[in-house]
Amino acid sequence: MFFTEGLFYCSRDIMEGMAHQYCLRWNNFQNNIASALGSLKAEEDLVDVTLSCGGRIVKAHKVVLSACSPYFREVFKVSIVIINTSKVINFKHENKSFLFRFIQENPCQHPVVILKDVSYEDILSLLSFMYVGEVYITKEQIQTFLQTAELLQIRGLAGVTNLAKEVSLSEIKAIIF
Repeated sequence: MFFTEGLFYCSRDIMEGMAHQYCLRWNNFQNNIASALGSLKAEEDLVDVTLSCGGRIVKAHKVVLSACSPYFREVFKVSIVIINTSKVINFKHENKSFLFRFIQENPCQHPVVILKDVSYEDILSLLSFMYVGEVYITKEQIQTFLQTAELLQIRGLAGVTNLAKEVSLSEIKAIIF
């Protein structure tokens, strides 16, 4: 076992008669990935989805949204989507026409997801949470922010809406941030 800058080496024998394996571990993997994601977002490098809400747009990465939200993950499996706070309309497996089969087999490389009845400020805050792991929210924004997080099933925030009714704002901040 030994260290070099940024890398940890170790070795082990798997089973008797099997080859010896070496483990190479990046010491600051989580910090480096978080920093890289923040940089990709800030510079809009390699963005592959556009979110539209409140008459404005913001670009993001499908892989980040999908990792942070089972809802977005499902949305990106389908090419044509309109999201409404009360219902999701998507063209999925029900219609077997050529057009729908074609769309399913050739997904849109850069979809535009229209979020109706969702504020631009809430989406920006949610993206900050997804890319950095924390976000600062004003007292006035916390209710709609948590409702939007619940609607979009944002991991780490979904389920906090019910908690908001039971505890004070300062306790919620301690849980979220």
